Amino acid sequence: MDYPNGWGLVRPSNTTPCLVLRFEADDEKILNKIQEKFRIWLESNDIPTDSF
Repeated sequence: MDYPNGWGLVRPSNTTPCLVLRFEADDEKILNKIQEKFRIWLESNDIPTDSF
């Protein structure tokens, strides 16, 4: 997902049975906001987020 000052990506791993998340942002505050949006979305779809 693209945001004005960053982006986030969820994809399946090529080598292990898990999801890979990638994030980039202009600063740490924006990065944390993007990561939190992804965490909320994952949890709302019953995907555990306790490992990150």
